[in-house]
Amino acid sequence: MASKSILALWLSYLSVSILTIYFVSSRQLSHSFEEKSLSQSPVQYDNKFFCTFNSSTKTSSTRRDVVLLFATGYASGLELCLKSLRSTGSQCTIVLFCSPDFHFTSYIERILTGLDIEVVRDCKETKGRKIFVPHMIRFEFELDWLLKHRNSVDRVFHTDSFDVFFQGDPFANIQNDTLTFVVEPHQIRSCGWNLAWLRECYGDQIMNSMGHRFIVCSGSVAGSSEHYIKLLKLMIDQNEWRTCYQPSKDQPILNYLIWNGLVEKAGIKYKLTGCDGGFFTVQWCVIEHTPLFNQHGQLVSTMNTVPSYVHQYNRLKPLTNYLFDICKVKTRF
Repeated sequence: MASKSILALWLSYLSVSILTIYFVSSRQLSHSFEEKSLSQSPVQYDNKFFCTFNSSTKTSSTRRDVVLLFATGYASGLELCLKSLRSTGSQCTIVLFCSPDFHFTSYIERILTGLDIEVVRDCKETKGRKIFVPHMIRFEFELDWLLKHRNSVDRVFHTDSFDVFFQGDPFANIQNDTLTFVVEPHQIRSCGWNLAWLRECYGDQIMNSMGHRFIVCSGSVAGSSEHYIKLLKLMIDQNEWRTCYQPSKDQPILNYLIWNGLVEKAGIKYKLTGCDGGFFTVQWCVIEHTPLFNQHGQLVSTMNTVPSYVHQYNRLKPLTNYLFDICKVKTRF
């Protein structure tokens, strides 16, 4: 009987010890991950994936600054986006949300590992909607992620992923107490697409009342994490988020909220920028389809400023081929 009691006590002690080791290890692993996300020390990346260009800025970011991307699959544009961003020396955290059908080849896995990209896989429809809309569902996954990591993030940059190029650390132009919206310097009424989106979501009266406003791009929003969380909640809470849940309809919703004062009413500070504030939209900022370069091979505006962020470069085939060349992206037009 005594030996059985001793054996029972020993087994109980062993079980408690194993459980203790498990929970302590789990906490330590979790703590280590948090330490990594909060670390201010530079991270070393695999430079075989770097582009060959001169960065337009000094590194202005830390791991507490986050770039938010969404992709439905591998594309040469996504490769260019990731390679160019890391080539600037940016130390930001890069989060890539991927749809369920994203196919991870061994090559893209090497890029993601070598450039230290945090991947959120299997971002699928969970609200019973009949269609999958990457343009809009990305905002919902961003909100979920930011709420989980709220204490670890200072600044964010929400951006499209397949048609953007970085030639400097974007956080050199991003403030931590406001949001920056990128204006495409043309009125809404000058673009048939934007007019149609407004009409489909809000009707003719609202469309006509907003026709003179400049187009604000929903694919490039940067600034304070707290202000961006407020913006995401405001957008997703709109009735039109449900009634107008279709591709590209995030843009009319954002424009409606900005130009009708609802963003400001929600306590969200913001500023607008165009072609010379570090953000550059090729379709609107390149005159007569002829991009300008300085002596360092950097794309510049007509005012000779060097943007950190270039959007819609794929509107110009020669520019696209040039960027793919300097970043060793294989696909060519």
